[in-house]
Amino acid sequence: MKFLTTNNQASSSSYEDARAIEDKIQNFGYAKRKEVYELLELMEAEYMELQQETTEWLATTKSLRMDKLAVILRLSQYGEALYHMQSMYSKINPLGCNKPS
Repeated sequence: MKFLTTNNQASSSSYEDARAIEDKIQNFGYAKRKEVYELLELMEAEYMELQQETTEWLATTKSLRMDKLAVILRLSQYGEALYHMQSMYSKINPLGCNKPS
């Protein structure tokens, strides 16, 4: 009978440990989700501004074709970085789906 009591205590302690670790992960996820979301919003706004500026510049400039291609390449690299930030947010979002208590 003593074995059952010890086993139940270990099981209870193990459950509490697991719950504590899960809570830490959720708290981390919630904090990081907020940070990534704020950065993502900033990057999206900057990208839209850069895209508009680039479109206007391309329409009015008499710059060399290579200069235009270089600007387009940089803008597309920024867009790719933005895409990866969105992907990161979608991966981290479930970690902190509920606000920690």
